[in-house]
Amino acid sequence: MEEPLTQQPLDEHLQSQGTTDNVPSLRITPIILQYWKESAGWGLFLSILGFLFVGIYVLAFLGAVFAISTLEAEGLPALGGLLLFIALVGIPTWFLFNFARYIRSAAQSGDLDAAQIGFIHLRRLFQFTGILTVAVLVLYALSILITLLSS
Repeated sequence: MEEPLTQQPLDEHLQSQGTTDNVPSLRITPIILQYWKESAGWGLFLSILGFLFVGIYVLAFLGAVFAISTLEAEGLPALGGLLLFIALVGIPTWFLFNFARYIRSAAQSGDLDAAQIGFIHLRRLFQFTGILTVAVLVLYALSILITLLSS
């Protein structure tokens, strides 16, 4: 469960703790803020490209729906595959967009809430990508196993 969000400067909590057990506390330096701004900029750029890509595929999906409605229902599985592809691209693009949006806001205003929400979205992006990667690897392994067994 995530902690409730409160309005405070980015490193207020960490600076007030000081050092314990000879472990230095985290400091949000100007260099870190600059990296956050650059990361947010690239994240926005890549997410906008991702949204354009998703938009093109949504238009293709709508065109395919129209084409299939005038033809036979044989193309319905292809529509499901296209819809799945749109979701697999759209979901991480949304997470990346939200990461970039909130991190940019946090870097500009020093808002801890925005930074926390941004990093929550980054974590979700990595989780989604990791789960998708494992699923693809399992599908590859199954296809190789089926190929070897059928030979």
